Amino acid sequence: MMAAGIGAGVGSIFRAPLAGALFAAEVLYKDPEFESEVIIPAGISSVVAYCIFCLVFGWGSLFEAPDFQFRNPLELGPYIVLALVLVGTGIFYVKSFYGITAFFRRMKIPNHIKPVIGGLCTGIIGFFLPYTLAFGYGYVQMALDPNLLRNDISILFLLTLAIGKVLTTSFSIGSGGSGGVFGPSVVIGGAMGGVVGKFFHHLMPGVVAEPGAFVIVGMAGFFTAVSNTPISTIIFVSEMTNSYHLLLPSLLVCSVAYLASQRWTIYEKQVRSKIESPAHAGEFFIDVLQKFQVRNLMHLVQKVSLIPQRMSFQDFKGYFSETKQHYFPVMDEHQRLSGIFSSTDIRSVLFTEGLEHLILMKDLATTEIIVTTPQEDLNTVLQKFTVKNIDSLPVVRAEDHGILIGMLNRREVIAFYNEKIREMKGGAAP
Repeated sequence: MMAAGIGAGVGSIFRAPLAGALFAAEVLYKDPEFESEVIIPAGISSVVAYCIFCLVFGWGSLFEAPDFQFRNPLELGPYIVLALVLVGTGIFYVKSFYGITAFFRRMKIPNHIKPVIGGLCTGIIGFFLPYTLAFGYGYVQMALDPNLLRNDISILFLLTLAIGKVLTTSFSIGSGGSGGVFGPSVVIGGAMGGVVGKFFHHLMPGVVAEPGAFVIVGMAGFFTAVSNTPISTIIFVSEMTNSYHLLLPSLLVCSVAYLASQRWTIYEKQVRSKIESPAHAGEFFIDVLQKFQVRNLMHLVQKVSLIPQRMSFQDFKGYFSETKQHYFPVMDEHQRLSGIFSSTDIRSVLFTEGLEHLILMKDLATTEIIVTTPQEDLNTVLQKFTVKNIDSLPVVRAEDHGILIGMLNRREVIAFYNEKIREMKGGAAP
């Protein structure tokens, strides 16, 4: 339901229903991985919300962009520079946002006063840079106009728009105010794209003929750099501008930006992958354990001392005082497993006097033995551990449950699981 809400909100407000659905599935993880379970519900909610929104506010894309074309492979060089500039700006955005947020959290004043201070700081910035206070979409639309971008909009204006937007967003939200980070990211990325586009247009006009194209690609690359969502962001910008001719440079810029900025994200609760997601913890626990069998842990199966079933409790007390063993398999006269007991089971008779010679160990052992075999998967083994809350299982031969191989401890299974999870997180094959 949360993902469906993300898809509906983003898909309708930014008029990008396909990207809204994919964004809801992609933004959950830092790795380029989709949450497949939410794509369908997020897609349905995004389409419905988009249609209702457009019925009220009109159809069409969020921005009107000229039909920019990518025809010169030499432009890929400036686009790579754009990607690196966007990464640097993105790091500044994330550091500023959470640095200011942490500053306000440390302030020893009532929480309802903090947004007042944040608003004051935002107002001071807006006094000198008034164009940083509005949504900023109008300035992005102006930058998409080839004539305005070449003649009327300066690099300084675009640069101060981007930096000012970073600061006003950080102060207004970081102090406890209400707001989002996607809209400002579109403006910041578009402005920095315009800066790089104008710079290379002046430097090499024969290669970069349309600096406005860098505005569009800048929007995609910047949000990728701060959100780790390269796929949905490419589609986002294409839908928002109704321009699909810049998919190739957008793919390059978003890929480079993603690879260079994986350490930073504007979404602090974003986890690395499904393995680290609390929502999938149980699934991976079962999946990992089902892949392995007890035979993979035979080096951890412990040899233990066997207790004759006719041993008296008096004799066992002397043995028990010298061992660290907690579970004791009981064998019949043919050395076959006939029962088992634990140190807890003997507690009730441990200090009973006068009966030590009369009580035999077979009287204390249970004959309803829960065992495992080398061929059994570890998930089943762990379930057996939890049936009666036991810490150790007898490992017997699959063809003959009377022949004991050794004892397997629960902590060894859990340690083995944790080791495999660490290997998976580190990229090693389990």
